[in-house]
Amino acid sequence: EGIGRAIPKVLGIIANGCKWLSRHALHVPANSRSTCILAFCCFSVWRLHKRRKQRIVPEFEDANAQASNIPDGSSSRLAMISARFDGGPVEKLMRRMQRILDARNYHVLIVEAGVGDDFGDATLEYLYQIKRENGVILAVCTWNYAEMTASQYSSHKELQFALENSIEVIPLRVEDTYPPKPPFGDHHPHDQHGLGQALVQMKIPPTLVFLECRGRTALQIASDIAGRLSSEKAGLRARHMRSPSHVRSRSSCQRGSWCGCLFLSKLCVTGPGQDAVLAIVGIEPAPITTGRSFKAFSQKLSPARNRSRFLRAPEHHCDVLH
Repeated sequence: EGIGRAIPKVLGIIANGCKWLSRHALHVPANSRSTCILAFCCFSVWRLHKRRKQRIVPEFEDANAQASNIPDGSSSRLAMISARFDGGPVEKLMRRMQRILDARNYHVLIVEAGVGDDFGDATLEYLYQIKRENGVILAVCTWNYAEMTASQYSSHKELQFALENSIEVIPLRVEDTYPPKPPFGDHHPHDQHGLGQALVQMKIPPTLVFLECRGRTALQIASDIAGRLSSEKAGLRARHMRSPSHVRSRSSCQRGSWCGCLFLSKLCVTGPGQDAVLAIVGIEPAPITTGRSFKAFSQKLSPARNRSRFLRAPEHHCDVLH
């Protein structure tokens, strides 16, 4: 359709050019007329292509307007994109998605090293920042994600770091092969025993809910990730965690019985007063003991909330959390 509309315009421009040349034919040598006509035709096609590119601009402006529908991410959870950076279409899609989120103040880290640059320093800095601020890793799950390579800063090392430091991982499914199946075997130079696939099975098992990215645009993916990273969805923001002096601990078994209750290993609060959000960072099994005390953490959120909170074992009548 676009070509059909463009052909009459090109022919019209060429006809006008020929009329102009016929009027000034006396000033143009005969052997140069064909050259002038060819040059004028090339100039006409270039002008038409330039106008067509200018008409595409509003489409990008419309995409930016749609991106403005994503809520502001100033209070969002920190995230880092972990992927096999090979310059392919998946990497380009993820970088466009990251730019959209960055424009909406979401804290999404991605290495920006160019050709010949070293990803190492940026990777170390970002991983440490994720660990320090209780962030999340966005794993771009291509079929060979987490493959063992010669690099010390590969996606395999990033996923291993997440496993060793209990960092949450949100898988982004970008291909039909899922979970990833990084290659290995006797012919593989770095992984003869399938350590890459074993790592994937431990940290990205099939039961872990993934974020669907197949057949979706960067804007659609950015919108979904924004929902996962927003403070309302995440339930916590480590950078807003209150000091330990605001947390009191008191708990004990009231009866000498085998206690199998759970207790909080960490508790943090985001937001002041009535807007406070209780976030349980970790729950661990209480030690099986007879009448021995063990610690649990609680927080008085606001006068409108209950000042006492109980986590009671139904069979053992043990007040664990006060």
